Amino acid sequence: MAAAIQVEQTDRGSPEHIRRCRLHAIRRAAERYGLRFTVQDVIEHEEMIRLRLAKLLGTSRQGALYEIQGEHRAYYAVYIPRFSVIATYLRARHEWIGSLRRAR
Repeated sequence: MAAAIQVEQTDRGSPEHIRRCRLHAIRRAAERYGLRFTVQDVIEHEEMIRLRLAKLLGTSRQGALYEIQGEHRAYYAVYIPRFSVIATYLRARHEWIGSLRRAR
């Protein structure tokens, strides 16, 4: 009899869910940009989005794509407004697919 795989569930929007989103974003930034973002870096990027210091590129039902100007390059962040958290970073803006509506 095969052992059941237990997947740990977290409530969406909970502090643990937000923590996991940020850790996922940090891993993707390392993978895609070769950079070691910290949790504080991600929180600062989220704050830039909230303060409208990042450029909104488009939205979908679940999130929004932002361009954040870094010191040496732009970063493309998928932000989930419902939870005020960056879910991931992309290499380029065209990597985000789905029902993207362009920002005006």
